[in-house]
Amino acid sequence: MDGPGVWMEILVPPQLWAPGCSPGGPRSGPALLARRGGHGCKGARLSLILALVIGLGSWPFYVAIQPEKPKLCGSDGSPPVTALRIRLRDGRFLAYS
Repeated sequence: MDGPGVWMEILVPPQLWAPGCSPGGPRSGPALLARRGGHGCKGARLSLILALVIGLGSWPFYVAIQPEKPKLCGSDGSPPVTALRIRLRDGRFLAYS
């Protein structure tokens, strides 16, 4: 199989194709294209392209609104540890004030 049908099968599963949009299917061919006055998949491809453009265009906004990762107290660039602490037998610390 060669041509645009191969890429369409990779990007969109055949179950999601619009009616008359299957490459080489019973509803495709020169007669159908002549009746419609163009390509039978134009609406489906336009929807796919539009969804990709919106998705990729919104990615920078999604990244910008994400909060930064929390910093552990006492590590570099984080708040200092100011509370009194005692060391437990298992190596952990218990902070109290």
